[in-house]
Amino acid sequence: MVEQLNLWVDAVGPVWQFLAVFVIGVVPFLESYTGTLVGTVTGMPVLLAAAGAIAGNVLALVVAVRLGDRARRDSAAARRGRRRNGGRR
Repeated sequence: MVEQLNLWVDAVGPVWQFLAVFVIGVVPFLESYTGTLVGTVTGMPVLLAAAGAIAGNVLALVVAVRLGDRARRDSAAARRGRRRNGGRR
């Protein structure tokens, strides 16, 4: 099974290999450790696999932080608006 996976990975270009590991890195549970492992087991260079997995993980982190910050600001603005209106919604 690993041999078939290695043959398939060898058939696709390095850009697709990088993108596949990048997507694995985006998934919160899998993150960069699993992405790097999958990349190296399938025959990718370790640095390329690690870079793809870490880049995916960083992207997921940035998106989560941005969304959390936006939610916090919207919530704070709504609270301030309720205070100005005497507690009415």
